Amino acid sequence: MKKITLFSLFLISALTINAQKTYDFSGSANPGTWQSKGSSISATPSADGMVLEFGAGTPRLDITRAADPFNVSEGAFAVVTLTNNSTEIENFRLQYDKNASGKTGIQYMGWTGGITPAATAGNGVQQTLVFPLTSANYQNDGGGTGSAFANDTDGKDNMEYIAIAFRNASASNLTEDSATNGNIIIQKIEIVNPGVFTKDSYNFASDSITGFDVNNAGAATVSYGGSTINFNGDGTKKAPKISQTFYGVNASSNTHVHIVVDSNASNADEIKFQFVDATDAVQTYGVQTLNSGSQTTIDFDLSTKTEWTGNITDWRIVFTESSDANIDTGTIAISEIIFDSNASLSTPTFNDFSFSVYPNPTNGILHIKSSNNLQKIQLFSILGKKVFESKLLTNKTLNLSQVNAGVYLLRLIDANNNTKTQKLILN
Repeated sequence: MKKITLFSLFLISALTINAQKTYDFSGSANPGTWQSKGSSISATPSADGMVLEFGAGTPRLDITRAADPFNVSEGAFAVVTLTNNSTEIENFRLQYDKNASGKTGIQYMGWTGGITPAATAGNGVQQTLVFPLTSANYQNDGGGTGSAFANDTDGKDNMEYIAIAFRNASASNLTEDSATNGNIIIQKIEIVNPGVFTKDSYNFASDSITGFDVNNAGAATVSYGGSTINFNGDGTKKAPKISQTFYGVNASSNTHVHIVVDSNASNADEIKFQFVDATDAVQTYGVQTLNSGSQTTIDFDLSTKTEWTGNITDWRIVFTESSDANIDTGTIAISEIIFDSNASLSTPTFNDFSFSVYPNPTNGILHIKSSNNLQKIQLFSILGKKVFESKLLTNKTLNLSQVNAGVYLLRLIDANNNTKTQKLILN
């Protein structure tokens, strides 16, 4: 089995900062005494992680009740790092005890996609899955003898049970076994609060919209458009907004934010940037013009804002109309959001030169053709770490044979600092 990593975001800074509860399966460990559930399923600790082998059906990994519980205050999200060696698995679900007073049974959070299947059985893709732990039933179980919380078995106020299950692309039972289609290896399960992970760049052509939602409940919707995050008002609010409340941003080292609006079919003609500072005060900066129809790159300078400092875990994009009208249902499509220390980000950066990269996947020798003179070529890993950089091409080829097998993002930079990106698979 080759270890292959998935890089789903350009220039991501995904730093783990004091994860509140971590079940780390590396080194043949089994923290919390996790066990397989379902027919024909086994879970075996190994140096690579917890190995799930299974037959047809829905393979599942559960924590043994009360073996290593956690407190719900430790995290409102589950972050699962795994290697999917299966060509069939593309959906997963988290589940946990219903711990609202008087409740019994399990809270099922619904099947969600986002797992990349292996290209071939056993040739897996390592990836990080983020799942919000929501609903009124996500509570501690009360603790104590005679508690009204039916799921309390250890007499302590905590969450005793959580599980992760897997299905195919249509969220149906698997039809083949892992011997045929490949297994699952789980490296880590973390229960975290917002801000534990940070990102300074979002490119929705290769990134999901994890953590993005509407700040005005019922006033708008946020959805994924394949290469954009799409925002739609409902005509009832004057300042609906997109919020990001999972990933934080290091405000101290990123003094500017750039928002690339691909298109605007709404009546909104203004855009603002908003965040919650260290004192829990809401700060709103910069009324910028939002064009109708055409692509617009919005630049916000936060360098003089004393409140913009440290790890910001709640930031927002606000849409308004200059005559104070409610924002209608037209779609506002955003393709990129970038935090850096540059004053501007010009739209042509994304569109003004062509290139080809082949073969892809590659065994290490890569051929690159570009309509522009390239000054730099960079390769980024799953954690946003730059693993390779070259300023020269030999006969228009690049030798990456010293880079570990994986899925990366290749960044090409021309002499005018225009950039292009390409997902690259190294075998």
